[in-house]
Amino acid sequence: MTTLDKLNTLLERFNDLPKQGSQEWIHSKCHTIGGSEISCINGTNAYQNSDELLKRKIRDGKMKVDMEMSNMLDNVNIPDNLMLRILEDDELCLIEYHPPSTENIPEVSVEATEWGKLFEQTSIIYYEQTENVKIYEFGSITSEKYPYNSYSPDGIFIKDDTLFLLEIKNPFRRIPNGFIKADYESQMKAGLSMVPELEGAIFLDMFIRCCSMVQMNMSNDFNDQYPSLYRKLPNKFKTEFYGYILVEYSEESANFFEHFDEESIDNYSHETMGNNILIDIGCPENNLMKEYLECRHKRNYTEYYSISYLKDVNIRSEIKNHIEILELSGIIGIIPFKCMRAEKIELFTFENMLDELQPKVRDFIMKVYIEVTKYRFHGQKVSKDDLYKYIKASNKYLPDDFIQDVIELIT
Repeated sequence: MTTLDKLNTLLERFNDLPKQGSQEWIHSKCHTIGGSEISCINGTNAYQNSDELLKRKIRDGKMKVDMEMSNMLDNVNIPDNLMLRILEDDELCLIEYHPPSTENIPEVSVEATEWGKLFEQTSIIYYEQTENVKIYEFGSITSEKYPYNSYSPDGIFIKDDTLFLLEIKNPFRRIPNGFIKADYESQMKAGLSMVPELEGAIFLDMFIRCCSMVQMNMSNDFNDQYPSLYRKLPNKFKTEFYGYILVEYSEESANFFEHFDEESIDNYSHETMGNNILIDIGCPENNLMKEYLECRHKRNYTEYYSISYLKDVNIRSEIKNHIEILELSGIIGIIPFKCMRAEKIELFTFENMLDELQPKVRDFIMKVYIEVTKYRFHGQKVSKDDLYKYIKASNKYLPDDFIQDVIELIT
């Protein structure tokens, strides 16, 4: 089988996965250990241990149940015929639930998370442009061999007749140093184990900073006010490329754009371009980037990404043409940025870490299923058959012996 055949096989096999970041994708990860979470199991995560992850998984699973019960989640993966049937009392089990403590669950930084998500597409555009490859994105991949794991690759692509996994990091404050942190390496090894067709991985560590519109050039000037850095930027860091993100004003984004009425617009750095007003979100004087990331967390903004500019160009002309092509009008947010470092690190040799970790992962996921299923059916009399259907519907790869163990421990 050629490398292209392998890629096409993967595209066909995983063509119906929920899009990354979608509500369905988020909830599909409640009952598996994702690639970024495997480091909590093998002990390479310096910020979160397995007990803290367990509390978070149980909390997220219960939130998913609440949404299902409130008919708020579309396309929930529960069989249509899942009804609590009227059976004889000796065929039913009364489910009792005593919730575990969920105190001291460390909150993940919304700003850092949204920063990484915001510039992920920028990183993909840059890599495709500079390496002359096409990157294919996938949702949350699961497999029969590793039913308790999932993996959402940032991309898969072919280069030099080799099928690569792409893992992107856009650190909020961390400064890339040419090495792959242990937890990130665990994440990549998990992905390579989940998808055996992959022959190697590229770790793309991008140090991206916002800047003002007037700083959109190959100079080394950028917004050094937000996010603040823990240490001084090394002298060797120079601008490798720059670009921008356009944010369309809509009902979804109104909460952020409400600042910019006729009376207050002069208080913010902006430019007029034809009939459009461009609000400079990245400008340090505006101090808007933090608020944008927090708003982005709650709303689905429409964002349009520029190409990567590797040399100085007439950027105003580029923006104007882009706006005209997109047919945008009125108030438009713009996030100018520049990349001060783009490190590409290859990983070829790796051990299959998931085989060794499967017993730990199985025990971990079983605890999640026990707590979440108890929560779902608390106070109800339900047959073991219906419990089986409910659990199986969440993950088609779950082995029967696992489901039976969960049911026995619940009842």
